[in-house]
Amino acid sequence: MLLPSLSRIAVREASTRALIELAETALRKELLDNLAPIGGLDRIYVVTNSKFAGHFEKWSADYRAHKTKLNFTIVNDTGYEISFVGVNPPGDNDFGDNELGSGLADGGSVYVKFNGADKGCFWNIKVKWTGYAEQVFFEGLDLCSITSATLKYDRESKKTTALIQ
Repeated sequence: MLLPSLSRIAVREASTRALIELAETALRKELLDNLAPIGGLDRIYVVTNSKFAGHFEKWSADYRAHKTKLNFTIVNDTGYEISFVGVNPPGDNDFGDNELGSGLADGGSVYVKFNGADKGCFWNIKVKWTGYAEQVFFEGLDLCSITSATLKYDRESKKTTALIQ
């Protein structure tokens, strides 16, 4: 993880040292966001003194309630390589950002990570395959309750489905 220059650290008067921000992002949030996708990691411990414990407890509850619920994994079990995965809120039909750095091979997965500006539980997903014009849309998925979506393709019916967990 690359961190911005330390000269950009700003401590606000109303904050305590527990709320130090780095380039307008709470440092502990940045660290947790980068730890979240690590497989097998089910708990993170933060050590502080009693003076700041209340600040961390409040921040932790808010972080869990609003941030990590949207992040999820897409698994490709279609039999084909996927070239594009876009995730947008309802009403936004411009799927400009591709969540994939390169093609997602059959059997592969990608962890979709949201930023702090993203709000709401319901999102649309657009999927395109390498070498094919077809695309599929999944509308109104409740990402607050989803940890993974396994995409499957039925060659007989020519339909793509998502197994949600």
